[in-house]
Amino acid sequence: MKTQTKTTYITIKTAVQRGYASRHTLMRWAQQKRIRSYVSGRNRYVCVEDVERCIAERDAGYAGLTNDAIADKLAADIAQTMPALTDAQKQRLAELLLA
Repeated sequence: MKTQTKTTYITIKTAVQRGYASRHTLMRWAQQKRIRSYVSGRNRYVCVEDVERCIAERDAGYAGLTNDAIADKLAADIAQTMPALTDAQKQRLAELLLA
């Protein structure tokens, strides 16, 4: 016999406050059907288990890497994204990296 587990849903605001991901990322995952979600009133609720799975999948690319290897991987990702950034975004990124 299969046991049922209770699925936990939280608002996107709560998920952001818990540090799971940004509002934009959570909305994108919901639109891509990567996480279960529903709207009630003015709030969108997301499935905690699905969000945690997506985070684990996202972070798996960094598992077992040294800090130097992580920095190299992040630098490559930033270099790939740089042409799409505005001058103001590039300046902000430079400030963050120098902090």
